Amino acid sequence: MSLDDLADAAAAAAGLADLCGRSRAAVAARRAAAQAVTRSAATRPPSARELTSALGVGQHAVRKVLLQPVEPALLRAVRLQLRARAALRSRALAAADRACDAAGDLAGEPAATSV
Repeated sequence: MSLDDLADAAAAAAGLADLCGRSRAAVAARRAAAQAVTRSAATRPPSARELTSALGVGQHAVRKVLLQPVEPALLRAVRLQLRARAALRSRALAAADRACDAAGDLAGEPAATSV
């Protein structure tokens, strides 16, 4: 899972515009975000410093949210948001590659081949 979308995915999962502030919803969303990526078996767990950067909070706050219980539904929603965003990014990159290949074809350049 990419940390690039972590804060936006957590905010969207919680129905928030962003993760700023200390509201219960923002804290719960940050908790779910941190735990979603640290519990993921698909990638190596991010460091506290990486989570600090991705979530815009201090290392103490990151360590704290990693130890607190998380709402299972919110954790699942964050994971789904992250997967959806990764899929959209992948599709956008594939479309951009196809557009570049097509532009090369129109310019009389040989098409890129797969090996």
